[in-house]
Amino acid sequence: MGIQDVIFAELLAIMCACELFGSKHDLASRPITFINDSKTTVSWVSGCIPGNNSHDQVIGNIRSWLDSFYLAVVEFRPRMTNSFADILAKKGLQSGTKELWWSVS
Repeated sequence: MGIQDVIFAELLAIMCACELFGSKHDLASRPITFINDSKTTVSWVSGCIPGNNSHDQVIGNIRSWLDSFYLAVVEFRPRMTNSFADILAKKGLQSGTKELWWSVS
C-alpha cells in the first residue's frame, strides 16, 4: 500500500466517523473531537494545507460535515496514544471491507 492509499484510508475513516456521528440526531448539538494519527490528513481537513487533487472530493465532504456539527474539530494524536483505533484500521484493511464490527468485552 502506497502513502497515498494510506492517506486516502485515513480520510475515509474521518468521513465515515462524520457520517456515523451525523446519523445520530440526538448528538447533533454536542461538541465532537475526531482524533487521527496522520498530521497530513488532519492538516488537509482542517484547511491548513491544500490537499492532493485526487482527494479533494473526500476532503470537501469532510469539511462540509464538520461545518454542519456544533463545535467539531479534528485533532492529531500520535499513533502510540491512539493504538486501539490503529488496530481497528489495520483489521479493516486486512478484511477488505469498509465496515468493521469490533466487540469489546
